[in-house]
Amino acid sequence: MNMGKKIFVDGGICINTQYFTCVNIGAGYGKMEDAEILMPKTFLDGERCLIIDDEHPQSMFNEYYARSFVVSSYIGAELITKDYSLCFLELQKGLNDIKRIAEVDLPIIAELKSSLRRMLYINAITILDSFICSIIIARIIRNENAFIGYYKKLISNNVKMKLEKYLFQEERGKWEMEIIKEIMHTSYENMDRIKESFKAMDLSCPQDKRGVMSAHFRNRNLFVHRNGKTKNGTIMEVDNIKMKAVVNDVENFAIQIMEIVNDM
Repeated sequence: MNMGKKIFVDGGICINTQYFTCVNIGAGYGKMEDAEILMPKTFLDGERCLIIDDEHPQSMFNEYYARSFVVSSYIGAELITKDYSLCFLELQKGLNDIKRIAEVDLPIIAELKSSLRRMLYINAITILDSFICSIIIARIIRNENAFIGYYKKLISNNVKMKLEKYLFQEERGKWEMEIIKEIMHTSYENMDRIKESFKAMDLSCPQDKRGVMSAHFRNRNLFVHRNGKTKNGTIMEVDNIKMKAVVNDVENFAIQIMEIVNDM
């Protein structure tokens, strides 16, 4: 199922989607004997041009060499620029915002402190969920084997059946784009899902030391789905100690993940 190709575009390339990245891309090249030649049927300013957009995506594991030009409407697009360190910086910013909000001491805030802490607790776990999703995407768009591994083991059979049509139609770019979207819609607030994902991408699995993250995930679900109400009818409260614990535990878990991906 390996996908990577070396493609010479006899014309230009215009990128108009945030879902595009590639192994290499450039302009000003002559024809290459070892490359597949692509003659675009569309034109831009009178020049033949390969249009890469959501309707006409291309494989992220290809190399693209254009005869004339390469232009993009998404310079700095999220999937092109986001690396592991940027994922971690975004997580740290979110956690720092939570710390600042939790420390606000105003009369009106005092009356709502209990509800506010619960919402901040939920947000801390959501920030981690988003971080893990970003790490997975950063990994698979740069490693074809990791992409295939995740697809085989984590994408459900129902989704695979729906996406097979793109492979039969030789629309690998569309197939890849839909898999990325599926990953973006997946929740990673579950240790089993996290470990399965890392294993599928041929990475060491992050460890849930003393089960603290599993406990945080359970608490988060209790707040979201039961408004904090436990089986015995009492309401689980979040005091300062619990608030600091969830922020610290999320950050430490993210640091562990960073050590894994940076040690590949």
